[in-house]
Amino acid sequence: MIEIFNKKINPILKFSIDKKLANEIIQFSKLNYKNRDIFLFNGFGRQYCNINKHEITLKEKINVFQKKCMNRLNIKKYYPEKIYGNFIGVHALKNTSVHFHSDPRDKEDNIHFRLLFMLQNAKKGGNPVLQNTKLNVKNLQGWINFASEWEHGSVPIDGKTLRIILSMGAYVPKKEFNKWKP
Repeated sequence: MIEIFNKKINPILKFSIDKKLANEIIQFSKLNYKNRDIFLFNGFGRQYCNINKHEITLKEKINVFQKKCMNRLNIKKYYPEKIYGNFIGVHALKNTSVHFHSDPRDKEDNIHFRLLFMLQNAKKGGNPVLQNTKLNVKNLQGWINFASEWEHGSVPIDGKTLRIILSMGAYVPKKEFNKWKP
């Protein structure tokens, strides 16, 4: 349980990503993660593809999936997060991790909120960490991150299996979280 807005919540979602969509994203990632026109470097061993900046067939499927997830959480009002947007993240090298950080709110002071899904984790490591709490997330399982409110990162990976995540970002007015369903 992690505290946010005077509530303690379990950040692990009660629903998962559809296996068919997850497999499409995994195959796309494996075929393209070394292509620098599609996946950009984002630190040691890390690369990401901002779905919104590419005309790929997955873009609309991921945008529809994001809308379904936000609706399921009862978050009705939100705005696109334009820095990373909805992205596929790949960790490919031993000891790759996400450094611990928090992200900014937008100019209107809306919360930077992310829905993430572990599509494929490395053999060892790769666990997300929120507010110094390591999450045990299984493949296809999702979690939420109040990215502007929580320090977050990940445990370094080990092994030859790629760690592949789907991360969908939005800016959400704080008042939306008064009626949400974690």
